[in-house]
Amino acid sequence: MKTRIVLSCSILSLISLSTLMGDPNAQFAKANQEYAAGDFKAALEDYEELVRSGQDTPNLFYNLGNAYFRKNDFGRAILNYERALALDPHHPEAEANLRAAQASLQSARLNLGYTQVRAPVSGRIGKREITVGNLVAAGPGAPVLTTLVSVSPIYASFDADEQVIRLSMDAKATVKVGPFARGGNSRVLTKAADHDFHPQARVTPVGIFLPASDELFLYGVTSKVTSDCLVDRLIDWWEAVKDRFAKQVGAC
Repeated sequence: MKTRIVLSCSILSLISLSTLMGDPNAQFAKANQEYAAGDFKAALEDYEELVRSGQDTPNLFYNLGNAYFRKNDFGRAILNYERALALDPHHPEAEANLRAAQASLQSARLNLGYTQVRAPVSGRIGKREITVGNLVAAGPGAPVLTTLVSVSPIYASFDADEQVIRLSMDAKATVKVGPFARGGNSRVLTKAADHDFHPQARVTPVGIFLPASDELFLYGVTSKVTSDCLVDRLIDWWEAVKDRFAKQVGAC
């Protein structure tokens, strides 16, 4: 008889425990305790399980939003605050926390933007002086990240009394000049160095294009292409063609 009583008590205990674990209110209280203890991961799992089971109360979504907020997952925090407000537009804290999450998300996006340095021009990039992951300080003493040489066309115009001469100026990639065979075959005897040998010269093509007459003037530059170099080429070009435009621009 005593054995039966003990067994019956054991069965009742199991049923009672099972009922307790299946109670949404008990699981909600458990998740709240985990949140208060700082175990936001466990709280998230319990809150999400309640949502999957069909629970959709404003406080559930509000607490779920708070848990995501604590995990710095501002996107999901905003989503659940909005769910809470959809069910209860006058929820006392959801509106304030929604605005806080939106502000935090905007701040995170701003901070992310500081991790990228965008050049104002396009061109050929040089040696990388700073590797990924290094902390770079701003200001006058900041280190050089790399060098960037613009290869975009430089547009210039000469103002005249009545008309304007329009031209386009562009510097292309530097080419090597030398007797390079590159392993090719020929029917005739040729004397050429392998492509790994040092070139006789390095030349950068610089062109000046006149769109009005569809003319191209090409120069080979062996020095570094700088703004002074481009100005020198413009002067050379103008000295060669100014007689053609004497009537257009007047005496020079």
